[in-house]
Amino acid sequence: MVGAGRGRADRRLTMNDALSYVREVKDSFSDQPEKYKMFLKIMKDFKTGRINRARVVAIARELFKGHDGLVYSFNVFLPDECQIAALYEPPAEDQPVTYEEAVRLIDKIKERFQNEERVCDEFFHILYLYRLGKEPRAVYYEVDVV
Repeated sequence: MVGAGRGRADRRLTMNDALSYVREVKDSFSDQPEKYKMFLKIMKDFKTGRINRARVVAIARELFKGHDGLVYSFNVFLPDECQIAALYEPPAEDQPVTYEEAVRLIDKIKERFQNEERVCDEFFHILYLYRLGKEPRAVYYEVDVV
């Protein structure tokens, strides 16, 4: 999946991108099928003109609470002025991330990009650079390029 913002400028989104995202939503809500059905309904209502883009964004913001990966991926399909802010609140600067939180993040990355080995490799390369103490700008550049 293409990253939000700058990623859209790199290439046009295709029907395969949209279908891939729909599968991602379905997989994320496999234990909550009503949420997946709600997502399909708002997409259908938008396509038929029953609801506008602002309403889609408002519903998606609520629907995807706790699923920042879905928010991030959904933003790819939205114009810049409609982007949904990430719902994740990072820990305060004075609170270190726990080992369990780090493992959960890595597991989420692996699950989300299980069919995109290059993305996982780039992510782990960026973590490696950060661990080596690379200047934050250099790490930021790596993230921006991915």
